[in-house]
Amino acid sequence: MKNNKRRGIFRQVITPLTIFQIMLIFFMLISMYFLTLYSIWNEKKEASQQISDYTAEMLGDYLCIGRITDYLHENYEKIAFVYDDGAADIKERELSQYIPGYISAKEVTPEQFDTMSDEVRQLYAQVCYIRISLEMDKIKQNRKPLYLAAVLYCDEMLFYIAEGVLENEGRVSQGGKLWELGMSEPYSLYIGESAKLDNLVGVGREDAFVLPVFADTDEEAVYTFTPVYDEDGRLVMIVTAANKWTEFLIEGIEFTLILFVTVTFLVIIQLWKTARLLLDMIVRPIRREQDILNEFIEEKQSEKVVSELAEIRTDNEIQTFAENFSYMASELDKYTKELISATAEKERMATELDLATKIQSGMLPNIFPAFPDRPEFDIYASMDPAKEVGGDFYDFFMTDDDHLAMVIADVSGKGVPAALFMMSAKILINDHTLMGGTPAEILEKVNKQVCANNKARMFVTVWLGILEISTGKLMTSSAGHEYPILCLNGKYEILKDKHGPPVGTFKKAKYTNHELTLKKGDSIFVYTDGVAEATDADNQLFGTERLLDTLNAVSEGTTQQDILKAVRAAVDDFVKETPQFDDLTMLGLKYFGTEENK
Repeated sequence: MKNNKRRGIFRQVITPLTIFQIMLIFFMLISMYFLTLYSIWNEKKEASQQISDYTAEMLGDYLCIGRITDYLHENYEKIAFVYDDGAADIKERELSQYIPGYISAKEVTPEQFDTMSDEVRQLYAQVCYIRISLEMDKIKQNRKPLYLAAVLYCDEMLFYIAEGVLENEGRVSQGGKLWELGMSEPYSLYIGESAKLDNLVGVGREDAFVLPVFADTDEEAVYTFTPVYDEDGRLVMIVTAANKWTEFLIEGIEFTLILFVTVTFLVIIQLWKTARLLLDMIVRPIRREQDILNEFIEEKQSEKVVSELAEIRTDNEIQTFAENFSYMASELDKYTKELISATAEKERMATELDLATKIQSGMLPNIFPAFPDRPEFDIYASMDPAKEVGGDFYDFFMTDDDHLAMVIADVSGKGVPAALFMMSAKILINDHTLMGGTPAEILEKVNKQVCANNKARMFVTVWLGILEISTGKLMTSSAGHEYPILCLNGKYEILKDKHGPPVGTFKKAKYTNHELTLKKGDSIFVYTDGVAEATDADNQLFGTERLLDTLNAVSEGTTQQDILKAVRAAVDDFVKETPQFDDLTMLGLKYFGTEENK
């Protein structure tokens, strides 16, 4: 009878589980094969479209892209094939002498271009060509498309403006095979590869410029095309990108075979584990507990337990288990397990929060002095989260040898969700700042990316400043953040610059640049609302007035680290024992100037 009962459990559990697992394997293999094919194809198409769209958006940032394209097309013999940031920087400094208020090549307007002399136009076109080529190189090196180029359709020909290259590739002038400005090929060669390009330029059609343009394929690659228009709505350039797709069938088969072997192995392990589990965790323990509990019942005379368990009928070892188990033992075991589980969960959460705090702290610059070899300025920052992890963050980094970027931000909410959102926002701001542009342009790009996938509807206030160290020029932009505090001529005062909405609120939000010039000894102090809104036991706020008094009370020559510590000490003395409600984050910079501008 005992052996029959064991075989009964295996029939009830192992047999149907085995059949189910076999059916599941075949269903999963068939499904995963087709899903893999679709996923790989869709990934190639979307990746190519994203690259061409992103490149077109980059080109569209040039305010006079139409004039640039026309000039490069008509005067390509005058453009030197140079691909170096340093050369572009030198030419831009030369260009700034001819264009009043010059900021960057992207900011030059069509009106300014029209007033340029031929010499200045050639210099400007040279700068634009270098910048566009290098930016396309970065896009290709980061995204790794098979092909990335910007072309102009003219007289049945595709005239090449620029083409991105990888580090192991080269343009014709560099001894490679990839094309450069001035090279062209018959338009008819492309029609066979993509009717969508034919549709875009409207060759032989009355419905020209039909958009959007979707991906098309040839024998080896999936091509996508994105138009670039000037300020008058004229098609001035076409960005084309391509990704290989011919190997996706092999990838799908390889993936399916790997999946088959993996799943089969896991199923065998699972079945073996299940069989061992039934024997070790149910059958043998029940028979042992039956002897122990029978003895307990005989001694305690637990008639009530026996009568209640006698009603259970399962026709296997579980029935014997039920007949010899008491309510008190069951509840005691349940309580013990729950207590152990709750304790372990609490310890695990505490460990994870401690690790999250260390990770978040490690993401922020925390080694001071941060730039010991740069005597032109002194910078210091600190963040004290209200919980184990916070939503505030600061950052500062050199974008090049002469520009220092500074960021301070405050994410809506607190705790882990805010910390995760904070990490994402910090990375986006850092990446876009290093790619170049004014603070307002950077915030607009970051805002678009955040809004594109912001299901939690979180937002972040941001203050971004870029300091030109050699001149003291500071360009800033604010996305709903606290007003910065400036120390000019030895006195701290609030600078009420124009704000835009917080990042993540409106997809089409616009931001404004604010420019000022720091002189020797000038300072700037930025902070999150946790400083001014620190509350004491009487619900009184620390406020900006106390903050200004604290800053102005600091003695001349004090380091930025000592200034931030003085502010924190003043806040602590004000709130006393009241728990900290919000994150406290501060950043201070003092400008000493260079030998040239002292």
